[in-house]
Amino acid sequence: MTIAKVNWRNSLLVSFCLLICFRPDVPAAQETAEDEQVVDSVQFQASDSLQLKSESRAFNSSLLGTLVPLPTLVLAFPGIIVGPSLGYFYGGMPGRAWTGIGLRTAALGGIIIGLLICWNGGPEESYTTNWIVLVSSAGLLVGSAVYDIASIKKAIRNKNASIQNSVLTLTPRYFVRTKSVGLALSFRM
Repeated sequence: MTIAKVNWRNSLLVSFCLLICFRPDVPAAQETAEDEQVVDSVQFQASDSLQLKSESRAFNSSLLGTLVPLPTLVLAFPGIIVGPSLGYFYGGMPGRAWTGIGLRTAALGGIIIGLLICWNGGPEESYTTNWIVLVSSAGLLVGSAVYDIASIKKAIRNKNASIQNSVLTLTPRYFVRTKSVGLALSFRM
């Protein structure tokens, strides 16, 4: 039978790691700020690993995606519907992009309905109402496109700021009441 020599430094290191990883859970109601002593903390910035988006690239993609297809009749309507949302897709905000696309698609539907009713010469009393629907739908289409293009830089700036302010903190703690060592993990967004 062989007896292994015990290396006390390695045993202490393993014991410390086990204490940190498998600390018995203490109900949160018993822990107070007085019971905790912060030894040291390690912070990981989210922006260290994530690439921030360029405001000018998002603006240019929205603007050019809208203006370049306009001279061609075939691509003009898809360009004005999807073009202003390209910057939001680039910036990682697909919900905002699809909202704009849906709004402009509905406005285009209103324009088409207004034109068809006016073209077919509906009843004389609904003529004014049809023109109101046509003009307001056109205003909504153009206004939505202009708003999306004008507000893309601010949206990208806010998104980048939220990414930069996100912090994941890992802090070793000593709990006086339970006389144990543990780790505290917190995330701030």
